[in-house]
This record gives sequence, C-alpha cells and structure tokens, in this order.
Amino acid sequence: MSSPLAVASQPPAAATPTRAEPTTPGPEPQFTVQVGAYNVRTPAEALRTALATAGHDARVVEAQTPAGMRYRVHVGAFPSREAARETAAQLSVERSVKAFVTTR
Repeated sequence: MSSPLAVASQPPAAATPTRAEPTTPGPEPQFTVQVGAYNVRTPAEALRTALATAGHDARVVEAQTPAGMRYRVHVGAFPSREAARETAAQLSVERSVKAFVTTR
C-alpha cells in the first residue's frame, strides 16, 4: 500500500561558500539620554530596572566627580543629537523625569 504523501527526494544542493561583503561600519553612536544621577547606586539601579522593564536600553554609568561618585542612568545610544532629543522628550513625558542629551 502506498502512502498518500509521497516525498520527492532531491539531491542536496551543492554547498557553495558565500563570501561576506565587506561593510563599512556606520558612525559610532555618540549621544545618550541621561534621566537621573544619584549619590548611591540603589536608586539608580531601581530606575534602570524600571526603564528596562518598559523596553528601554537603560544602564547605570559610574562617574567620579569632585563631589564624589555619581551613578548616572543613561538610556540608548544614538548617532545624532536629534535622535537622542526625541527619546529625551518621550521619556520626559512618559516618566516625568528631567531627561537631557549628553555625549557618550
């Protein structure tokens, strides 16, 4: 008895190596949005977690200042100041935070 589903057998395609085209890397993202700065890490991590949970690329950046260590919460990496400004405006409305554009 033959099976109602006949499978056509084809020889496997010859494996031809493919060469990756050289790509020119785009400009490194130079801007980010700062949404907070704290003297201690705990509140910075809490804000980072809340932003990450909402889908933002958030991170805490340590910065030694004359007044001591600061824990800055940054969101995103943008190739242009304008792209960063758009996100800063969105975050200011969304989170009621004072967000501003800074360099990376």
